[in-house]
Amino acid sequence: MTKMIILFLLLMTSVQNLLSVSYEVIDAKFSPNSTTIALIIRDKECTNLRLYFTESDGLTTDIIVDSLKNTTIRELKFSPDGNKIALLLTTDMITDLYLYTIEDKKLTRCTNSNELKEYNTDLAYKNSLSWCDNQRIIFLSKHSGLSQQYIFDFSTMTLKENGASKGDEYWLTYSRKNQKSYYISSVNNKEPSVFERKLNSQINTEISRDNNNHLNLFLSDKGNFVFYSIMPQISPNIYDLNNSKLLKLKLPKSNVRIIGWSEKDTTVIYTFSHYENDDNFPITDLFFYNYINGTKQLISKNIEPNLGVLVSPDGNKVLFNKVPQAVEINQNEKKFNSEQIQTYVTDQKGVCKSFGNNGTAKDWSSDNNTLVFVTKNSIRLLNVETKKEKIIHITD
Repeated sequence: MTKMIILFLLLMTSVQNLLSVSYEVIDAKFSPNSTTIALIIRDKECTNLRLYFTESDGLTTDIIVDSLKNTTIRELKFSPDGNKIALLLTTDMITDLYLYTIEDKKLTRCTNSNELKEYNTDLAYKNSLSWCDNQRIIFLSKHSGLSQQYIFDFSTMTLKENGASKGDEYWLTYSRKNQKSYYISSVNNKEPSVFERKLNSQINTEISRDNNNHLNLFLSDKGNFVFYSIMPQISPNIYDLNNSKLLKLKLPKSNVRIIGWSEKDTTVIYTFSHYENDDNFPITDLFFYNYINGTKQLISKNIEPNLGVLVSPDGNKVLFNKVPQAVEINQNEKKFNSEQIQTYVTDQKGVCKSFGNNGTAKDWSSDNNTLVFVTKNSIRLLNVETKKEKIIHITD
């Protein structure tokens, strides 16, 4: 009898596991005005989109419809006014552009690459979403065989090329202030270089004329500077877009990553990784750096960059994580418990606050005060000034 009861309980547990839906929050992004948070939810092998409204404390159900089975969210971007969300959704190796309008609660498919499935799914590649304005978005696609820039106009539902080049383009970003795109491309078998192109222009202007390999391209917060790394040494360059020249930097020549800006204070935030003694893992330190007078300020030594480093929109606050008792398993792996993670937020005045472990930090609110963290089945909103916290649980 006892064996029968045990078998029955095991059977019931198995059935419950089969019937239950395991939701996991894997990303969260604030809208530009921080009234909405877009959540990417993993359900088994698929992902879906939900929205949380901060003012009404409301949470939507899944937005991607059931007809889009086996779909993953490759990328999402809020429009500048925060009323729309552009999405790149991949279904059966085909990636297409979709638009979700928040007020109308409507998801619209904007491109249809199904016909490419028959002969070359690689042509359905799409990447690097950037809004030109509230109606148009620029991105990379391989419609022509090469990765090139395209603009989709949601008001007319039309797609057109944004100029062209002779090589694949990557790391695309767009400046609404300058109305220019910036990207990395290898032309005529040369090393990948940094280029700029005016909107709707056929002229490509090379910025990095040094015959080196470049990666990690992104714009400063006000669109006055562009940052890129020289590979493989990860050497930083900052290019002044207003004066068309490189800034002279007093930074290490390798293993430097710029992660944020504060143009108001002429400051960048960067990490520097280096080895000490016979360590298997590099030690990563975090700094403020004034790129006008060349002075730097240490934020913290020996942070864990893989656990996230987030800079507030105004560039004044930096979130980072430390693990005091991480154990090296081998040359490629560290081990630590999540309870050991310590989260810190500091500002340029040196005021540092500790918040323990709240999950994985994903984004700052536009007022520079609130962080959104994700855990397996919830998001946490933490006000770093008041230390007040709100937890929103995600269920089916």
